[in-house]
Amino acid sequence: MASLAGVVATDMMIQIVSSAVGMMLIELAAQAGVLTQAQAAALIDSLTPIVVLTQVVRIVAMWPWWRHVARSTLVPRAESLPPLKCRLGSVAGLALLGVGLQFVLGVALTLILPLFPDVMDEYTELMDSAGAGSSDFSLLSVLSVTVLAAVGEEIVCRGVMLEYALRAVSGYRGPASHAPINDRMFWIANALQAAAFGLLHLNIVQSTYAFLLGLAMGWVYWKTRDLRYPMVLHLSINAASYIIEPISAALPDVAFIALLLACLIAGAKLFAMAWGAPRHHAPAGEEPSPNPPAD
Repeated sequence: MASLAGVVATDMMIQIVSSAVGMMLIELAAQAGVLTQAQAAALIDSLTPIVVLTQVVRIVAMWPWWRHVARSTLVPRAESLPPLKCRLGSVAGLALLGVGLQFVLGVALTLILPLFPDVMDEYTELMDSAGAGSSDFSLLSVLSVTVLAAVGEEIVCRGVMLEYALRAVSGYRGPASHAPINDRMFWIANALQAAAFGLLHLNIVQSTYAFLLGLAMGWVYWKTRDLRYPMVLHLSINAASYIIEPISAALPDVAFIALLLACLIAGAKLFAMAWGAPRHHAPAGEEPSPNPPAD
């Protein structure tokens, strides 16, 4: 648990220090004449370049940490890669599921946020400054919100945090001790990492839905044993924030709702078809067998 808290503290420190360095670099560029004061102020107000810097630093710093804990992970490893058809079906299903989840999230926020005007104004201002879902967005903001956020947060939360949470609930005492993880242990650990994921967002609205989405992405990682799959789901949810509004404007309400519900149902169905069958897994902490069973 101390290690899990340490990951949270480290990630927050990365965000704080990187943001401060980013603002300092912009100010130095303005003083050197590379940027005008107006351009520097606009960059600081937009936050996008600073957020991109923070996300890149997070990935660079956390990737080695994740690779280190992955050497003795308690997440059972698949003895062989799933068939190509399964992998493609998983990616397609998670992409559609992400669009459907973004729709559900949008409906929930539309119904709940007006009940709390101050919270709604703060959340709207935060989303606009981050470039999320804005009608006036740049390639840099799309890269930040979709790819960099998905990769960085999955490495930190489903990669490192979930591993430490699993060790905490299983009584892990080192590489030679690999206690089997049952469903109850997994869901406790998953709730811990999802709570930490929510905490990292530092505002009540994002923290609430990040917790719920963190549970879903943690389960996807546990089911697939591959961090790339929750990355796909995370990327799809974030990317869908840019397309929901244009689709809504182009379609009648009934068709719009039907389309997005179809994405949700089809995505869940595709993923269930790909991963519903039992699969062989190496015990936690052991390398995959070089000769997996033929079935």
